[in-house]
Amino acid sequence: MTNASTTMATPPPKVMEGDDGWLYLDHDGNDSVGQYTGRVKLSAAAEHSWRVHFDRIVALRAELGFRFVQLFAPSKESVYEAWYPHRARRAAERPIETVLSLAPKDVPVLYPCAELAPRPGRADTYDKGDTHWNHLGAAIAAELAVRTVGRDMPDPLSFGYRTRPRYGDLDSKIPGRPAGDVLELSRRNTDVTVEFDSELNNRGRVVVMHNPKAPEGSVVIFGDSFANRLRLPLNSAFRRMVFVHANTVDAGFLRLERPDVVIAEMTERFVIQPPHDPESFRLVDLLRLKLEKEPESETARLRALYEARLDGPEARIASLFLQALDHGHPATP
Repeated sequence: MTNASTTMATPPPKVMEGDDGWLYLDHDGNDSVGQYTGRVKLSAAAEHSWRVHFDRIVALRAELGFRFVQLFAPSKESVYEAWYPHRARRAAERPIETVLSLAPKDVPVLYPCAELAPRPGRADTYDKGDTHWNHLGAAIAAELAVRTVGRDMPDPLSFGYRTRPRYGDLDSKIPGRPAGDVLELSRRNTDVTVEFDSELNNRGRVVVMHNPKAPEGSVVIFGDSFANRLRLPLNSAFRRMVFVHANTVDAGFLRLERPDVVIAEMTERFVIQPPHDPESFRLVDLLRLKLEKEPESETARLRALYEARLDGPEARIASLFLQALDHGHPATP
């Protein structure tokens, strides 16, 4: 008789190695390989949700007068395809192409695979050991978005970059593998100040940044982990930059914030899990669920952090987090 403890299945590896040491995501919850090869299709329900998302954006844009860009951050295998183990099996239509076809013609949509693709004489826009675009890739994507809304931004190559060894989210999944080289910004913009930071990890994080030397105007970006590296480039083009780590636009938040520009970013592999209806999604509900899981000592620290902001310029956003701590009671605009 075989001992059950010795026959437990080993979880499949979350990373695969392509040519020349390039690493790619594998066996993830969104089945990146299945989306790339066509095994995973966009469901009818997901198609409906994407249509609702775009319809609501069109209505909100008309109501509030902001400029809008839908930005899809390409999966690494869509940009650095030449080294991808499954490149010969790329489907003619993947979920991302289906979503792109659903966007109304008057809604700007960016899916910048060509702009991020390897070019002679330019540093890579993705690092070998990470799923995300690096700081150069983010700056290129940010410039495209800024240009789409009719504004200017410094040349992405002008920010200054350096390489250093650091573990990416894929490197770290391989025991014994040395840290790979990553491309990062080589200098900080000392003009930029962080006016508010919710200090939550991942979903629910809100960061407000101010750059007095940037042109007048404000931008709100809703997005995932790829959007983190868009913050500094965007703050070079807009005096006020608000980052919300959420994959759904919050219509109520926009009515409070009244930005000039709204960017909705989503990583390609997440499109099979579409945004909620922006009119029914409330950031405060997401925050409440997130904060409920924090230990009492942490919520006490966060409460003190947010209360200290009630007398400052970001009182509206601080009060939103305090509402979440107080069980998400509706805010009064």
